[in-house]
Amino acid sequence: MENRTMKTMRRFGFLALSGLLLAVCSGTARAAEAPRSVALGIAVTPKNFPAHTPADVDEAFGMAKDLGEYAVFIYQWKELDPAIPKLVLEKSRQAGLIPIVGVSPTTLDQGRKELDLPAAVRQKAGPFVSFANPVIREAFKDTARAGAAEAAVSLPGHRDQFSGASTPR
Repeated sequence: MENRTMKTMRRFGFLALSGLLLAVCSGTARAAEAPRSVALGIAVTPKNFPAHTPADVDEAFGMAKDLGEYAVFIYQWKELDPAIPKLVLEKSRQAGLIPIVGVSPTTLDQGRKELDLPAAVRQKAGPFVSFANPVIREAFKDTARAGAAEAAVSLPGHRDQFSGASTPR
């Protein structure tokens, strides 16, 4: 009896997935004709990365503009070099893209189960490594605020969500 129930469940699951796939595929053709209701962006990555050239970077931004309105960049908090986000904000502006800059506080390895803190934050935080530690939480917020302030300066006309002010165009 249990085998029959399992077979029925599998068949039902297969039919449900097939129906979903069919609905998605048939909706895709119509979606191409209708205006998008979702904003699109791409994680801009130049060909030949990490041994890319300036021309590769320019080409990547051009392709990103053809694919969407947003350029997405995610940096490791531990390794964040403020000059790099500044550069991509400028490149995004030149390409007519709206940048989304993220700072990841977790390690890329270890299944993202550990915080990847800058050395100065780790030292100041002591042995309690958690966002429950106010030293870590505030340092991360400070990094995010600094990045948002840089974005507001670099992207005229965009609202600074922290102060509520708009920068002049």
